Amino acid sequence: MKRLFLLIVFLMAGVVAQAAPAPKAPLTLDAYLAKQKANAEKKGTEYDEAKAKEAFAKKDLNKDGVLSVEEQTPAPKKEKAE
Repeated sequence: MKRLFLLIVFLMAGVVAQAAPAPKAPLTLDAYLAKQKANAEKKGTEYDEAKAKEAFAKKDLNKDGVLSVEEQTPAPKKEKAE
């Protein structure tokens, strides 16, 4: 009975591990632009490379040309004052 229980626990842990999202990797400008272009095509919207470069520059806080995981994390949304 203990073996069956342990087997089930290990199988469940494996399923959970596979379902977890992959960690983000640092993004270069070229990779960021390609990702933005693909997103625009997927949504059926117009891709503007100049705006994408501007957005990259705003996110690249340390100006090293690479978006670290921390820089890719979106800022918390501000609540509207009523």
